Amino acid sequence: MATQPTTVRGRLFTQTGSKPLIGGSSFDAYFLFAILWFESGTFLDAWAHNNIPRLETFFTPWHAVLYSGLIAAATMIFAPIFINHRRGATWREAIPRGYELTVLGIGLMFIVGVGDMIWHVLFGVEQNIDALFSPTHLAGMVCIGLAFAGPLRAIYQRSKAPSGFGEGLLLTLAVASLLVFIVNVSQNASLYVNFWPTTTPVGENEGQLLAVLSFVFQAMLFTGLTLYVLRRFPLPIGYATIVLTLIAIPLSTMRGHYLMIPISLIAGILVDVAYFYLKPSPQRATQFRLYAVVAAATLYAVYMLTLVFTMTVVWTVHMTIGSVVVVGILGWLLSYLVLPGQQPEESIKTHIDQ
Repeated sequence: MATQPTTVRGRLFTQTGSKPLIGGSSFDAYFLFAILWFESGTFLDAWAHNNIPRLETFFTPWHAVLYSGLIAAATMIFAPIFINHRRGATWREAIPRGYELTVLGIGLMFIVGVGDMIWHVLFGVEQNIDALFSPTHLAGMVCIGLAFAGPLRAIYQRSKAPSGFGEGLLLTLAVASLLVFIVNVSQNASLYVNFWPTTTPVGENEGQLLAVLSFVFQAMLFTGLTLYVLRRFPLPIGYATIVLTLIAIPLSTMRGHYLMIPISLIAGILVDVAYFYLKPSPQRATQFRLYAVVAAATLYAVYMLTLVFTMTVVWTVHMTIGSVVVVGILGWLLSYLVLPGQQPEESIKTHIDQ
């Protein structure tokens, strides 16, 4: 008969309590290190695609960092599974809780990696935006997203909110690692690598519209994931400051826009201050929605103000201010998806009956 693991102080144990299983917050920390290793490779690879012309080989130093990080992540997840199985857990129980899709993602990533090498040999190495739409790269992005969401899924599934600085930092880094990856692969639609208000002149309606849509896309990534976490747990101290700054540091190196680091730092501090005073929670819906507006719009407000005072903004005042307002409105609307308003009892009953 299979033993059922239980959780004690962040670690997993079998029914007898004599054979501890690998898992819990300590495992999250180790796996986050493997994620950092892999993401370092993805940023090096992205930098190379952006800055080195005629890059025509799969065998590069940054690919070595990238795939060695993948091997480290695979080792970090598969070795504990085998150890846990030897300690009496079934194969399903042996997977650390929350990492089931991580196993799938990493396993498929090795297949995608071979396919990526074949694709490069057949069609050459992608340059600039082509790298984002290569079929093997897109498949890899899905696999990596499944894998890297593991720490956040694990924390989210636990019965108690993270307590203390260490567990709070783990939650923050789990969110940051996932967002950093998504923002990296969507960097062509990112304010971190494009200062559109200084380069897209008035009259280029399509260019300005695409710029504002990129603001919306990136703001919804941060705000959506933040509200998702906030619906489950209180946010850790310094959450927004750490997440936004960790996104800005590597992304700013793509095209040398290092001004985004202090912009993100200041915006993060302001969002954290707003969180402290609003104290949003699912039980405080009004404050929850106000915080959604602040979380969405603050980075873009600081961004626009900084560009106005340090560079030449070619957008009209209507576009400059209005783009920030649009982002804030959409943050408010997003809060209703994460925390719907109370429904009439009759409509709830009708929905259940159907």
